[in-house]
Amino acid sequence: MNDGSQAWENIYARDGRVFTEYLPAFQAAVERFGSQGTRRILDLGCGNGRHLVGFGKLGFDVVGLDLSPSGLGVARDWLAEEAVR
Repeated sequence: MNDGSQAWENIYARDGRVFTEYLPAFQAAVERFGSQGTRRILDLGCGNGRHLVGFGKLGFDVVGLDLSPSGLGVARDWLAEEAVR
């Protein structure tokens, strides 16, 4: 990992779910994806999974990738809590 990704790894390992609010563009993305018939979303750099959870709860098929194993673990746990596959 480089210094930036190691910093995020440390943050997720220490603090867990640090981001819970969607970015401002989230709703616009939902509307656009919906109007285009998009069903699958790949979130590169998903961090702790806030947008994976949001899209998943709305019925999208979601996959997240991140360099932080701890961030992915937090995302996996959050998705399970919300019953999102």
